[in-house]
Amino acid sequence: MAHQLTRRDTGQAGTPEVATPVDGATSHHLIHSKLKPPHAAATCIDRPTLLAKLDAMSKHKLTLLTAPIGSGKTTLLTQWHQRVNPEQAIAWLSLDDADDDPMRLFSYLIAAVRVVCPSFDAHIAHGHDTSDASNASSSIFIAALCRLDRPLTLVLDDVQCVNSPALIRAIDTVLQRSPDQVRWILCGRGLPTLHMTQLRL
Repeated sequence: MAHQLTRRDTGQAGTPEVATPVDGATSHHLIHSKLKPPHAAATCIDRPTLLAKLDAMSKHKLTLLTAPIGSGKTTLLTQWHQRVNPEQAIAWLSLDDADDDPMRLFSYLIAAVRVVCPSFDAHIAHGHDTSDASNASSSIFIAALCRLDRPLTLVLDDVQCVNSPALIRAIDTVLQRSPDQVRWILCGRGLPTLHMTQLRL
């Protein structure tokens, strides 16, 4: 799903708000602003056709939103997020280059889900190398998703920041094995190589 939009996303300046770690084994702190959509400028152009299409596509297991930098992908997702029923559980994670690490990425994924599902009981796994940590963390994360008692949508923005082969495999596994009540929206300038044919797009 690719759209050429016209307005560049706007950022918020200032000192980021820092959260406590997901668990005692996590060595870094989390930035709250990554766990919610950025503020959309009041002058943003409304795109009812694209928003309606995103509404329809978001009911599938996986929705992909790709376009070049500055096309307004994040702005479109932010506008969509503002429109949806507030009772819907929509977890948001804005990725950056530092998230190309299994402990950091899964720490943020867990924290993002806990924003809308506070009882989410996943935790961080450790391994001898990146592949071990990614595999263990993805299994724990999937099991916790299966225990959720409500539908959930996860939005991953700037997903092109994930480049590690081990992490791409872990995300691929999570997408394929997450329960039917969990839906995913991946947004970025480019997308990891995933087994999309096995998912309902």
